[in-house]
Amino acid sequence: MKPIIIAGNGPSLKEIDYKRLPKEYDVFRCNQFFFEDKYYLGKDVTGYFMGEPTFQSLFNTSFVLESSHEYFFTEKYFSGLLLVDGIYNRELLQDFWTLKVAFDIYTKHTQISQFVNYWFVCYGSYPTTGIIMIFTSVAMGYTDIYVTGIDFYKGKDRYAFDYNNAKVLNKIFDNANVRMKNPFFNVDEWHDENMEIASIELIKNLKNVNLYSISPDSFLSTLVPLAPIQNDTPYIPEEKPENYLKDIVLTAQQEQRKQEQEQRKQEQEQEQRKQEQRNIKQQVKNIFIKKDLMGEWDFIRQYWLVQAVYQTLKFPYIILKVIKKLLK
Repeated sequence: MKPIIIAGNGPSLKEIDYKRLPKEYDVFRCNQFFFEDKYYLGKDVTGYFMGEPTFQSLFNTSFVLESSHEYFFTEKYFSGLLLVDGIYNRELLQDFWTLKVAFDIYTKHTQISQFVNYWFVCYGSYPTTGIIMIFTSVAMGYTDIYVTGIDFYKGKDRYAFDYNNAKVLNKIFDNANVRMKNPFFNVDEWHDENMEIASIELIKNLKNVNLYSISPDSFLSTLVPLAPIQNDTPYIPEEKPENYLKDIVLTAQQEQRKQEQEQRKQEQEQEQRKQEQRNIKQQVKNIFIKKDLMGEWDFIRQYWLVQAVYQTLKFPYIILKVIKKLLK
C-alpha cells in the first residue's frame, strides 16, 4: 500500500516540511478541514472523516465541495460515536449508506479495540477524529503513516484556521454542547489529552507500523520521529480561490428545521412581550383596587412613571378614605 498522511486540523497543519513527504501517498482529512486557506495537502482526499455533531451537514457539504471542484473524495467515513444521548446512530446511518463507519474498521484490530474500550468504559474518553484516522489506517493495513495537525490542543490556537465566521457551524456546536452527554460519565468533554498521547504510544509500538511526524516544531515531534527528507521536488501548497467555502451547508431538511425553530423563537418572544405588557396592566390595576398598597411597593420602585402617578394621587386618595370612615 502507499504511505498515508493523516492530517488533523491543528496549527501544525500549516507547518508541514514538504521535503519529508513521500512522492506518492494517500491522505485522510477530517471535519471542517476545508476551512483551510490553502490546499495544504492538495485537492484529492482518499478518506474524509466526519464526526458528531455535524456529520449530516458535512456529508451534504462534501457534495457541494465536489461540485464546486474545491475537493474530491474517494471514500467518506463516519467517525463519531454510535451512541449519543440515547440515540443509536447506526440506525441513523442507514440513510447515509455510502458512508463507511470507522468504528467497524478499527475495532477489527484487537489491540486498538481493547484500548478504545478500556478508555471509554473506565474513563469516559473517546478518541478525537485525528486519532480515529490513525487507528483506521492501521486497521486497513497502512504501514507508513505520516501525521500532521494533531497537536493535543496545546498552544494558544487550537486549529489551523478561524472558526469565528462559520455562523452555521457555531450554532450547531452551541446546541451540541448542551445535549452531548457521556452515557457512562456525567462529563461534557469526550476527549482526553492523556488518552491521545497513549494512543500515539500504542501505534508507535505496533509491529510493522512506522509512525512519523511531518511538522518539525509540533508537540507530536517529541513523541514520534520526524520523517526523513525524501523529496527533492516537494509539493507547494496551492492558494484557494477568494470565495472558497468557509462554513458548513445544511441539508434541506435541516434548513427547514432551522427556519421553524427561528419562527418558534420569534413567536415565543412576541408572546413573552405580550405577557409582560399584561402583567404591567394588571399591576397598575391592582394599585387602584387593593386597600393595602404595601404589596405594590416593589412594582412602584421599578416603574418610575407609575410611581409618579401614585405619588400624585396618594394624598386625595387618603382624604377620601378618611371621609369614607367618618361617614360610616
